[in-house]
Amino acid sequence: MEGGGLKPSSVGVYLAGARQLYAALRWAGATRDDPFADTKPQKDRVRPHDKRQPYSETDLAALLRGASLEMQVLLHLGASAGLRASEITGLTWGHLDLEQGTVTVTGKGRKTRKVLLSGSLMRALQALGPGGGEQRVIGRTPEAARLRLRTLCKTANVPYLGLHALRHAAGTRLIRAGFQLQDVAEHLGHSDVQTARTYAKWADERLKEHLRHS
Repeated sequence: MEGGGLKPSSVGVYLAGARQLYAALRWAGATRDDPFADTKPQKDRVRPHDKRQPYSETDLAALLRGASLEMQVLLHLGASAGLRASEITGLTWGHLDLEQGTVTVTGKGRKTRKVLLSGSLMRALQALGPGGGEQRVIGRTPEAARLRLRTLCKTANVPYLGLHALRHAAGTRLIRAGFQLQDVAEHLGHSDVQTARTYAKWADERLKEHLRHS
């Protein structure tokens, strides 16, 4: 199956099913065979960060061109402010300080952090609102927001990588702009810099790809 192009994870699923089938046959007395007892799928050599790529600058630009004002705000909240899906959809106007250009975010473990807003996000928010203090800026569940983004990706002919890939794009942008890992980790609300190292790898690979085709 691996020779046929299946990923090791997919082969593992099929292998588990085959083992369960033969276990049932042995229990029923239909066979004594256990042909997959010593069979193991090849180790998945694809690095974890390669499986969760961020949106490229080209794709983000295409998404913004085709987006409604509300979706522009969502895109900037993810790809600029670096918010998680639950942080985006849980954000209220009361969390925003448009005069200071900041947003107070409650993230994992109910920890709060203050995030600086980019100029493009500020302009989009000012055009969209402001709404009441308890009114949600996006006003959707994470699932509904993902569906809206998937639809936008299809319209803009951009591969859908998931809503969280916007946050990955934010981290990659900051690394490419020359910010230190600690700064990136604090901006995104990571407890340490280890996760931020992933963005450094993505940024390095994007730079190599750019130079390769320049």
